[in-house]
Amino acid sequence: MKKSSAPGQPHPPDRSVAWGFLLTNLVVLPGMGSVAAGRRSGYAQIILALGGLLLSAYFVVVALYSLVKHRAELIEAASVSTVWDQVEKLPVNWRAHLWIGGLGLVLFAIGWCWALATSLQILNASVTHSPPTLGDT
Repeated sequence: MKKSSAPGQPHPPDRSVAWGFLLTNLVVLPGMGSVAAGRRSGYAQIILALGGLLLSAYFVVVALYSLVKHRAELIEAASVSTVWDQVEKLPVNWRAHLWIGGLGLVLFAIGWCWALATSLQILNASVTHSPPTLGDT
């Protein structure tokens, strides 16, 4: 009689499948490989990663909009001042937006590192199945 695992405990995957979970977590979306492996922590990893991406994208959009809108002022100021003096002359409160963008990067990094740790746990728990030989029945 085969013993089943406790409810909520995912079965250890094959080694190649565990590598797929790791690559999915690190390359596609942090947390997606964890969810595919049956780990609930993957949902929190996805939320952190997507939240970080949205906050970072917000900063990029605001920065590009401000630079395009005030390009003439920046070009004129470039001949007489440093880059930081130019940024301070912009009407947009760059420090607040910079904090938002930085927070986005930190959230994404936390989600990515957490997904890496979960992937390594899954990889360590994975089992290596050897292919059956002709003599096995």
